[in-house]
Amino acid sequence: MMPTDLELNRVINNIQELLYNASDVSHDRCVKVLTARAKDGSLERLSSAEFVCLSQAVEGFVRDTEELCGRRSVSLRGALQSQANRFVHRFHDERKTKLSLLLDNERWKQAEVPAEFQDLVNSIADGRITLPERKIPGPEDRKPTEFLLVNGQKYAVVGTVLLLIRIFLEYCQCVNDIPSIATDMLTRLSDLLKHFNSRSCQLVLGAGALQVVGLKTITTKNLGTTSCTSHL
Repeated sequence: MMPTDLELNRVINNIQELLYNASDVSHDRCVKVLTARAKDGSLERLSSAEFVCLSQAVEGFVRDTEELCGRRSVSLRGALQSQANRFVHRFHDERKTKLSLLLDNERWKQAEVPAEFQDLVNSIADGRITLPERKIPGPEDRKPTEFLLVNGQKYAVVGTVLLLIRIFLEYCQCVNDIPSIATDMLTRLSDLLKHFNSRSCQLVLGAGALQVVGLKTITTKNLGTTSCTSHL
């Protein structure tokens, strides 16, 4: 005897319900693991690269279960987003602190521009946000240049600006790897740039560098380099 259409539909619905339940249970278990790791501080100790791997693994798992069940799930994504917000906060604080230390040790003199930093700027101009891989120095490597070229314009910059460019691209790379944090990361990046401008003003225009790094005086060359940096 062959089952009727009604019986077949009932079996199909029961199987679909089993898939829903299996997906929900697996997501709930993953949420519990994330929550437990958050409580013991394990997630706080992850590096940027490690958190990106975790985020991509969770997102891949969620996509696979959604494709299998045909139903969108939000619990696991929500738990990951909560941890991502903490990650963004820590990521930003670390780089803001690093930038503050760099500024406080800056002598406000024009720096040479190594080829790798020019490559970073060129990657922005080309619309890419992937950090170029660092190459092992060789005899054929390009020599540092006197100015940083941006859209054909020459800029005299201090050393901190070169490192700020790399930090800027680290923010972009994180957004590329974890799209869900884009809005929050954009706000933090804006805060970082405001901090740079504000602190630069205090150290040079406000003559704070006289006490912080022991400059004897703020010269017109210092002011010119700072002005060039702000326009960049």
